Amino acid sequence: MAAPPEASIKMLSGTWLLDKKMSGDMDSAFKLQGLSWLKRKAIGMSTINTEFTQFTETDPNTNTPVVHLTADQYAAGGTSPITESRVLDWADYSRADRIFGNIVVRSRFVNGVDDGKGNIRPDLDLQTAGSDGSFLKEISSASGEKLDEDLSALFIQDYIVSSDAAWTTEQIWAFEFIDGERFLTRRALISNGSKFMEIRVVYRFVKN
Repeated sequence: MAAPPEASIKMLSGTWLLDKKMSGDMDSAFKLQGLSWLKRKAIGMSTINTEFTQFTETDPNTNTPVVHLTADQYAAGGTSPITESRVLDWADYSRADRIFGNIVVRSRFVNGVDDGKGNIRPDLDLQTAGSDGSFLKEISSASGEKLDEDLSALFIQDYIVSSDAAWTTEQIWAFEFIDGERFLTRRALISNGSKFMEIRVVYRFVKN
């Protein structure tokens, strides 16, 4: 189903279904990231639910609150979930990913900004070299459309660098209206050498 109005980037906790029909060409995206045909086939045949858990802890070194976001991805009929852990402080975190191998990830909240035409876009500091990032910057948030609303932390930005290969992925998480309904989306800009690909992945709300 479409996302309920109370769901927000500031609190993503809940279960979301990856909607492959509404999403872009994931197989080509995975291919650019170096995934084997067998892995791409397995993902393509799976129904994937993502369970987000979001919480805040105090950094003992700075005594400031830091948001953590954990995404457990379950494939129907699969065994243990694939877990993605984010710390939204824009520091580099290395991890061994079961799908993508060794990667370095940094994540942060991104504020919205009015584009002067009534649309709220991400105030984005693009990390991907060789691209203008228009696909990421053109998102119009389905939260905070009114100018008197709080435009802070309407988006999440990820920048992922492969330690084993030459690809990078820059992502923006947001809520967007698609055909009049509100969905959680993840727009990704993938770079591998001189090759670039843009893709939007759409998630349907399942439950809190």
